[in-house]
Amino acid sequence: MPSNLRKAHQALDKAMLKVVGLKANASDEQVLEDLFTRYSELTRGLLDAEPARRATARRPRA
Repeated sequence: MPSNLRKAHQALDKAMLKVVGLKANASDEQVLEDLFTRYSELTRGLLDAEPARRATARRPRA
């Protein structure tokens, strides 16, 4: 990987860890655990409700 791309990835990783409140030395497992926990919390209950029925267009009678 080119060094400028590697540096960009490192900067992005550092910024992401700061945003989610993880330490700079967090392991991949810790990062994934945190992200999946957040995802689970954000999506909890979304599929519990009954889906809305889609209205169908009626054809005019001939």
